[in-house]
Amino acid sequence: MNKIISILLFASSLFAQTWTEIQPAGDVDKAWQSVSIYDSIAIAGGSNGRLYRSNDYGATWNEIQPAGDADKAWQPVSIYDSIAIAGVSGGRLYRSNDYGATWSEIQPAGDADKYWRPVSIYDSIAIAGVSNGRLYRSNDYGATWNEIQPAGDADKNWWSVSIYDSIAIAGVSNGRLYRSNDYGATWSEIQPAGDADKAWRPVSIYDSIAIAGVSNGRLYRSNDYGATWNEIQPAGDANKTWQPVSIYDSIAIAGVFGGRLYRSSDYGATWSEIQPAGDVDKYWQSVSIYDSIAIAEVWGGRLYRGVFTTTSIKKVLGVSYSNIKKINGVSKSSIKKVSGVD
Repeated sequence: MNKIISILLFASSLFAQTWTEIQPAGDVDKAWQSVSIYDSIAIAGGSNGRLYRSNDYGATWNEIQPAGDADKAWQPVSIYDSIAIAGVSGGRLYRSNDYGATWSEIQPAGDADKYWRPVSIYDSIAIAGVSNGRLYRSNDYGATWNEIQPAGDADKNWWSVSIYDSIAIAGVSNGRLYRSNDYGATWSEIQPAGDADKAWRPVSIYDSIAIAGVSNGRLYRSNDYGATWNEIQPAGDANKTWQPVSIYDSIAIAGVFGGRLYRSSDYGATWSEIQPAGDVDKYWQSVSIYDSIAIAEVWGGRLYRGVFTTTSIKKVLGVSYSNIKKINGVSKSSIKKVSGVD
């Protein structure tokens, strides 16, 4: 156990990252909207365009056509293991069970076009939401769905959702933030920013760490599975239009729409600015991290791929945190408590 802690502390201090522009749609600016990466598979899409897939960690890409040979307003996308779900704003939701190679239409909200906004998958659980509509949940890898009502029997502008293990967090733009600790079956309102409606935008959870942000507001962090929260200030003591956020292991990346991109290598405790697109403000729209790879998108711009050159948990130990739990009978939160790392 002490050996594991020592290695984790050592590895956390060796973080570095290099970024390069990638061109799934060619050497042109695009209204990129969404990206998700899991293992070697990445999927990215944008408004009034196509969906693209990489099977080599985002290095090279090919166009895919879940909705046929037509431009669509691709909005949400999420991958977990072999399951991928992608949605069209003003259209349909699509599912793949072969790592994004082939797709079928699914109808959580019935045979109707909807403004699909957020989607997240973890293991067999998937949650998808509609802008000015309802939230839907599947417990069979996205095959069948039921409506859920975290905010009651009412249409809401569902903007974000994230699942990790039994914890799910979903946010409403110009509304509230909701948390489930039973795989999305039941929900309770949480108030990171106090008892007030907020334009909740991004949310991401990994193990015990959750980060959620407000458009024209602040960024908030929880280290107890979303139960309690504290404000964090990657961009200083100022309101920002927080748009994307992603967490994987100790690494978190958060972006400002019309601003900068920020990275933490200590579970979101401290942050520094990063410049994938140079020393300029950009409309950072989406970001996704898996292991040593990060992909970040600019709305009306380009796609960027970052490669971590740290000695990661997997590289140092040959196992991930989930395997540490299996081998040693402890969770990452237990390691944090013993080691003092947060």
